[in-house]
Amino acid sequence: METLNRKNNRNFNIGILFIIIGGIFIAKNLGLLVPFWILSWKSFLLIMGLLIGYNRNFKPGGWIVMVIIGSMLTLKSIVPFTFGQFAMPMVLIGLGLYVIFKPKHHNDFCADHFRKDKLNFDQSTPEAK
Repeated sequence: METLNRKNNRNFNIGILFIIIGGIFIAKNLGLLVPFWILSWKSFLLIMGLLIGYNRNFKPGGWIVMVIIGSMLTLKSIVPFTFGQFAMPMVLIGLGLYVIFKPKHHNDFCADHFRKDKLNFDQSTPEAK
């Protein structure tokens, strides 16, 4: 049942995305002012990265690269100054935020669930006791 809900949720998200894109195209065809960067491939890369991240519950993966590249290229086309001088500090800040907020996975090898039971070398079976 959980997979059906997840599939329906994914279809719902894709449907909403198509409605938004169609609305943007209608607004542009009606002569309304639509920024040029909204319909660019750079924004598409950013949106696809965010959708893939959402579908995977934002677990680390390739979607992060799509979001970083898409956002850097989109910001480069929006803002008039160059990001060359800010690229490395932004990457370092992002890496620092990732290290701070990443999920904690503790492997406690001394915990009881990692210990093996002692071997029983008795000739008798457990049912005979």
